[in-house]
Amino acid sequence: MFKSYFILAVLAAVAFRAGDIFGFQCGSSVNLYDDESCKAFWHCTAEGLLQFMNKTVSRQDFDRLHIEEIGHTPMWLRIVSDKLYCVNHPNFKRKRYRVKIYRAAHYINRLNRLLRQGKLRVADGTEWWTHHSDWVKVPVGRVTPPVFSVSGAVGYADIAGIPFMSFSDKISYFENIAFAQLGKETKFLSNWEHRKEAAFFRGSLSDCANAVSMHDGDVKFCARAKVIYHSKRSKNPLLSSVSTSSSFEKVGLNSSCRICTSPGRSGKSFVHDLLAHKYVLDFAGAGNWSRRMSLLLRSGGLIFKSESPGYQFYEFHLKPGVHYIPFNPEIGKSGVGDLLSRLEWAQKNDETARRIARTSVSFGRVCLTESSIDEFVSMILMIYSKRLIENPVDYPLIDLSSCVSDIKDYYKLSKHCEETIEKCWAT
Repeated sequence: MFKSYFILAVLAAVAFRAGDIFGFQCGSSVNLYDDESCKAFWHCTAEGLLQFMNKTVSRQDFDRLHIEEIGHTPMWLRIVSDKLYCVNHPNFKRKRYRVKIYRAAHYINRLNRLLRQGKLRVADGTEWWTHHSDWVKVPVGRVTPPVFSVSGAVGYADIAGIPFMSFSDKISYFENIAFAQLGKETKFLSNWEHRKEAAFFRGSLSDCANAVSMHDGDVKFCARAKVIYHSKRSKNPLLSSVSTSSSFEKVGLNSSCRICTSPGRSGKSFVHDLLAHKYVLDFAGAGNWSRRMSLLLRSGGLIFKSESPGYQFYEFHLKPGVHYIPFNPEIGKSGVGDLLSRLEWAQKNDETARRIARTSVSFGRVCLTESSIDEFVSMILMIYSKRLIENPVDYPLIDLSSCVSDIKDYYKLSKHCEETIEKCWAT
């Protein structure tokens, strides 16, 4: 029954009917994305991400947040006269939090750049709490002011409105160069037929903490490890390009698999491997989402996405059968779940697979540019700001407007901004 349902879902998705893609009233159907369809997608995403918020939010409530509950680089941000500030809350206890300045710096830089360019126009006193943990913190139903976050998840009210630093850090800088260079090479242009007909994954075993702490290192409870382990042992050609850069033993797993490990690759070599395969795999990492999904969307391969409750801002309205193929790794069981059957389906339905890949790559290469992401950030904050009522709480403000850079070494922002950002937690 599930197999039939899945095939029907894919066929329905391929029809690209209006409204199927976004889940809201988003206008016309989309086959290949352009600037206008990206704007429609971002509008629907912004509305969807804010759906757990009250229709009105009192600015007086921002003082009442229990900061320890979001205690990973917590910040209370406020915009006044088109400048960004952090609010210096009297209950900040710097030693109680896990703080990563470089995450905050990349986020603050983006906001300052938008404000300087006049692309972010919100009322004075627009403010929000934010944290930078990989994990969600605010369960749905808890009485709390809105909290913006790196990611969201089913059952949580965290607003995944922060583009993670993976869009602006040093790693992304070299990945962007790699995509630009390889995209000019003839062998990577319109090369679907020449790609290797196998699933590609190479990454660390970043999702194995629960398997180690709760299941005595049992491989079956780590999605990445179990799929890689059984892929290598099966010797199935469709699974031949699946490996890890981690040692099973060193991450705490109770099984050994030397053939599962291959040297890690980054930059041009990693992007080269993505572009060389028809099928590319995405697994949730340490925080129920993965950094690599944005790369896979730009690769032109058919994405197979492991089921997970977590998502980043751009994933909220991506649809199975339209942008990717879902699979269940069946945590706790041996084998690769239904991944192999999904790959076999794609192999037998090559034109449909190619069509889905073509839609997802158009989304990745048009909607996930810095300028388009900036548009999303501006949009969600402007929609959000209209729900704020009453006057802000009168606490000291720290001017963050100097934390901005347009130069090529912007990935060194944390050093440039550290002293200023640290003042946000001074008491």
